Amino acid sequence: MEEVRIAVVGAGNVAQQAHLPAFKKIRAAKVVALVDRQKTKAKYVAERFGIPSVYHSLTDLLLNEEVDAIDICTPTDTHKDLALEALAAGCDVFIERPIARTAQEAYQIVEAARKAGRIVMVGMRHRFRNDLLLLKTEVEQQQLGELQYLHGFWHTEPSSSSRWFAQKERSGGGVLTDLGIVLLDLFLWFVPATVRSLYCSTRHLRLRKLEDFAVVVLELENNAIAEFTVSWSLPLAETAYQIELYGKKGIASLRPLRILTTKDGHLAPLPLPARPRNQYALYQQSYLNELQHFINAVRAILPPASTAEEALERMQLLEACYQSAESGQAVTPALSS
Repeated sequence: MEEVRIAVVGAGNVAQQAHLPAFKKIRAAKVVALVDRQKTKAKYVAERFGIPSVYHSLTDLLLNEEVDAIDICTPTDTHKDLALEALAAGCDVFIERPIARTAQEAYQIVEAARKAGRIVMVGMRHRFRNDLLLLKTEVEQQQLGELQYLHGFWHTEPSSSSRWFAQKERSGGGVLTDLGIVLLDLFLWFVPATVRSLYCSTRHLRLRKLEDFAVVVLELENNAIAEFTVSWSLPLAETAYQIELYGKKGIASLRPLRILTTKDGHLAPLPLPARPRNQYALYQQSYLNELQHFINAVRAILPPASTAEEALERMQLLEACYQSAESGQAVTPALSS
């Protein structure tokens, strides 16, 4: 397949700021249609990005267009139904995070993809940040040795100011579902091990209906410990985001990006390539890297990353986090595929 014909569903911020600009830069990608319930907005966005067709629903699109892939950039409560419809039509699917509101919905998507023999890739763009890709490479090359402790935090505003985002029945949850699932995914990307047990504690610092602060501790089967905190509501001068990795041979951190490995009995820094200082440039490049990977997967050049099966596991772990927070006890996650 030389060119992948794509329909983007949802004309909101993530489509306008990230997905559509990225697809414009990918030579093998062609966005042929935009779907949104607000047709006036969709027409404006389509004109802005040179998209030839606009539709009110995915059903109308599939009746009138031949497309290879569907890119879902809509509220979380719509993900499952849109994905099932796209897969039934024989399309590969990209879904912005999280894959769905619940593990059960995620399981339905996994099963539908297996039945259709199609790709489902879930948006975990942090895996595609250039600095985190570099850390992943160094971990795989054993520069740090076996990882023993992973630490992270992400304290910022909610990812969306839309009304649906604050409604649990539509979003699936609070800060754990928004930010926590990203750090959970990253840690299991760095250490692809089964979670033996986990403990989670949540707080309502400013919000009543959704948790806006959470602490999660994971015990992995290789005896590594991973822990992170996420918050929408801590008083901060700016976004606080950090990943730290501690191995038997060295340590690494993200901000600032540095890797120290044992040399002659002492920790010494590894020389690292220059990286963009501008955080917006990192943001844009991560989406470009991610969606380029998706296009290459559709073209059978690369295997998909951040698969629906992985997303299902993350959702099961997320539900275990909520269970632990409610009970006040550590739990053993029940994982199924």
